[in-house]
Amino acid sequence: MAEYVRVLRQLLQQLGGHGGLRGALWQLLRVNDLKIGALVGVDKYGNKYYEDKKNFFGIVGFTA
Repeated sequence: MAEYVRVLRQLLQQLGGHGGLRGALWQLLRVNDLKIGALVGVDKYGNKYYEDKKNFFGIVGFTA
């Protein structure tokens, strides 16, 4: 039961982080991946840099 609650919480976090269902579907179509993370910074060109500490392997930071 706790596993279902965790999965539901992650789903709601994904949808909220991408602007609802429409935003999540648009992101999935554009990039073919849904990622969430904490905003780390913005450069002078307006690129936003995020960090996700849940990914232990590979790249932890990403740009959206």
